[in-house]
Amino acid sequence: MQEIIERADRDRQALFEAYPILRQLQLDFNSDVPIEQQKEEGMRFLRKHCLESLQAAKAERQLRVEALREAHFARLKEEEEAEEARRREEVRCVAIGQQCVGRFTRSD
Repeated sequence: MQEIIERADRDRQALFEAYPILRQLQLDFNSDVPIEQQKEEGMRFLRKHCLESLQAAKAERQLRVEALREAHFARLKEEEEAEEARRREEVRCVAIGQQCVGRFTRSD
């Protein structure tokens, strides 16, 4: 019997170490505070904790989205600038080519 109790204590301790929030939700049957009140307080704590976690996750996500958006628009701008440079070079080459063609036809 004692072995079962010790194993349960070890398992419970391992859970508390893995999930520290569970300590806040643990009911104390030896307390003067009624169990129902402990459950209500635990649920309030859990709701508050979840809300804070969600808000933190949303803020982190927003930062990641903004960083990705900025990187995307920077990449688009680079691509547009490269395309514009190619067009300018093409126009320049065409202009040079026409000048060269004009020279050859005048010489004939």
